[in-house]
Amino acid sequence: MKSERLARLIDSAQCIAVCGHVNPDGDAVGSALAFAAGLRQMKKEADVLLPGPIDPVYLFLPGADRILMPEDVGKKPYDLTVCLDCSDAGRLGDLAPLLQGRPCAVIDHHITNDCEADYVYVDAQASATGEILTELLPQLGITVDRTIAEYLLVAIEMDTGGFAHRNTTPRTLRAAADLVACGADINAIYTRLYASRRLSKTKLMGRAIEHIRTECSGAVVTTYLTKQDFEVSGATEVDSDGVIDILREIDTCRLCALLRESQDGCKVSFRCAAGYDVAAVAKELGGGGHVLASGCTVREDIDAAEAMIRERLVRAWREGKTD
Repeated sequence: MKSERLARLIDSAQCIAVCGHVNPDGDAVGSALAFAAGLRQMKKEADVLLPGPIDPVYLFLPGADRILMPEDVGKKPYDLTVCLDCSDAGRLGDLAPLLQGRPCAVIDHHITNDCEADYVYVDAQASATGEILTELLPQLGITVDRTIAEYLLVAIEMDTGGFAHRNTTPRTLRAAADLVACGADINAIYTRLYASRRLSKTKLMGRAIEHIRTECSGAVVTTYLTKQDFEVSGATEVDSDGVIDILREIDTCRLCALLRESQDGCKVSFRCAAGYDVAAVAKELGGGGHVLASGCTVREDIDAAEAMIRERLVRAWREGKTD
């Protein structure tokens, strides 16, 4: 990996904004916290900025309670922006206009990334941006201590489903082993991420199960969550993280989508089995992501959006069907 250009950008900056994407997941949160901690080792001032609130499950991470939202940024004189896990500028949400007019670095693992910046490193073979940083931070002279190791292990565990998804490779496991060797408690992190759940999230999952619809003998599965579903469950947007796994785990499922009603339409998350490509579906609708996991926003009401998404997934199933 070529890190010289990034090192020069960091050397010439003093106050650095480290950013992640809208609806920040564990990879965005863990990677941003890790990179900011590394910058502080280099005697730089660094803030983690995210365009929306994080899932409370990540609040056990040191510094997670000090992450800044767009309204907190004000006129702070950042002289470098580092965007992590962002496949396009739109994924910065309300942060985008606040960070214009200064040097920018992009580090990501999404195959659909089309960002332009002073430094761009996209490794679509990496399971997570956290996996890239496990290799990159030492190249920058940063010591991966226990705290940074736990940030990065959270990033990798969340994007690999606890090392269960197909994006888990020997490289991924070697990175995780290195982080454990640096002091990360893999068992405690797994328990925090996968073996505890708020009641509100459990209720929201129940609402999603009630709305499940199938096509193509169960190969295509969709569900949705309305504003009312969130209200009845006492849940917030962050509680929807991981709900799509309920669909993906159905034995007949090959392609699935979760739609979440929002102020500006419907947010859509896609998953699929090997041999299919939901990145193409998402990109067609203005989104992006990975071949097996992608997302987009559809500016339609929930009924129209679900019908359109089902039609696109049925078409993708027919095009990818091999039996």
